[in-house]
Amino acid sequence: MIHEGPGERLLVFINCGPGNDPIMNNFGSEISPVLRDFVAQGGSIYASDYASVYVYKTWPAAWVGSFPHDFPGSTGAPRKVTATIVDSELAAYMGKATATIEYRLGPLTSIVGTPGAGTQVHLEGPNSAYGNAVQPFMISFQPNGIDAGRVIYTNFHNEEQALDPAQLSDMAEVLQYIVFLM
Repeated sequence: MIHEGPGERLLVFINCGPGNDPIMNNFGSEISPVLRDFVAQGGSIYASDYASVYVYKTWPAAWVGSFPHDFPGSTGAPRKVTATIVDSELAAYMGKATATIEYRLGPLTSIVGTPGAGTQVHLEGPNSAYGNAVQPFMISFQPNGIDAGRVIYTNFHNEEQALDPAQLSDMAEVLQYIVFLM
């Protein structure tokens, strides 16, 4: 969590982990109302990969579909996937129309289905688990309107992206953009 001061918002990052599903299965009825209230009060949440359970159980109307753990990762070297930047503001921020995402150990989470009302797709690309059908890689929504917080979800891990001290990776720029959105 990031400290909140005057004019600042609280941010919660929920990382991928095998314990997320059991936690929400056992305590979701207590966790979801807290997350909903946090976002309604102006806080924002960024969840990645297996943390999708917090998103779809807390805001089921945000996505019409599922988040199966079947997106291929890689064994050995990272698997690079070219994503189309669907969000025009993100494309302008990055100065290009595509971004390279590195996927490592899998399976990771696919985002299957269609956005609910008010849900925006930011990045999408081919998912080889579904015959290379184009599917979202990053989505966000503001369940309580523009004056409240935002929920952002990615099916990739930011800490796994290429780090080059001379130049930011595409996903480092996406992460900066995510923080600006929040």
